[in-house]
Amino acid sequence: MNEYGFCAAFDGEKVVFGAQRPGYSSKNVGEDEVKEWIDFMKDNGIRRVVCLLPQEQLEYYTSPLLDVYEKEFSMP
Repeated sequence: MNEYGFCAAFDGEKVVFGAQRPGYSSKNVGEDEVKEWIDFMKDNGIRRVVCLLPQEQLEYYTSPLLDVYEKEFSMP
C-alpha cells in the first residue's frame, strides 16, 4: 500500500484520489503529522481536499483540521 493509502479512485483516474486521514489511526494528532500529510499531498499534485471525517474524528486533532485544510488548499 502507498503512503497514507494514497491512490487514484480507479485505474487511469487523473483527478480524484483518496487517502487515509492525517495521523491515521491515532486519536491524538499533532500539527507536525498534519503538515507531513499536507506536504505529501502537495508533492503528489493534490490541490484541493474534500474532508469526509465525522465530528468525532475531527476532534482527534490538536489544531482544527478544517481550518488547516482551508488555509493550505483554498483557492488564492
